Amino acid sequence: MSISNFLCLCFTLLYKVAGQTGLADDFQPSIKASCVGGTMTIRVDTALPFEGVVHGPNRTEPGCSVMGEGGLKTYLKIDLGVPSGLPGSCGVKYNPDTEERRVSIGVRAHNTIELLEDRLYVVTCGKAGFHNSRNEVSVVQLKVTDGYSKKNAVIEGSAYTLRAEVLNHDPNYGILVKRCFAFDNSDTSLMLVDDRGCRAQKLISEFTYDDSEGTADATLYSKFIM
Repeated sequence: MSISNFLCLCFTLLYKVAGQTGLADDFQPSIKASCVGGTMTIRVDTALPFEGVVHGPNRTEPGCSVMGEGGLKTYLKIDLGVPSGLPGSCGVKYNPDTEERRVSIGVRAHNTIELLEDRLYVVTCGKAGFHNSRNEVSVVQLKVTDGYSKKNAVIEGSAYTLRAEVLNHDPNYGILVKRCFAFDNSDTSLMLVDDRGCRAQKLISEFTYDDSEGTADATLYSKFIM
């Protein structure tokens, strides 16, 4: 089973099922990215010693993967000076409008075998959140729920809620979901919500908004495989 997750205003993750080791509950990596000078540094934090692999869309591309060495912090450094499309660019995409760089990153619990625990993230390096009227930073979080709690995997044939939520919400600001898309581990994407905030596929409902809570909810009618 595969689950394609979503990107609207922040990165989310994807799970690919090919086997399992019993580590799913313990393997919950967190990932951070920073762009300084000509380098994108991606840091993966794990609760347990990590001996898997962190890689870009093509794990065999030179300079685009790193093996864990049993530590709790693993770093992948990408050279942003390599032109897009050339070996070593690692699939990094630049958006001149937002001045952000985006790349798909896989974090695999085993260095050769695909497992249930494996995560796929889309990491954005650039502007993070926005300053609200209180001069504080608000960040948008995206998650899939069953209407009650966040889900890390979905069951075929069941409907779910896709929620965008502003953390540290300021009621003086509204929210509009735009450019929401599903992606897989080959960096193939499917637009779900267009630049106007309208749904682009019948796989998902229109978003409904609660400005007082800073949330936007849409129904994902069923799991789909790209």
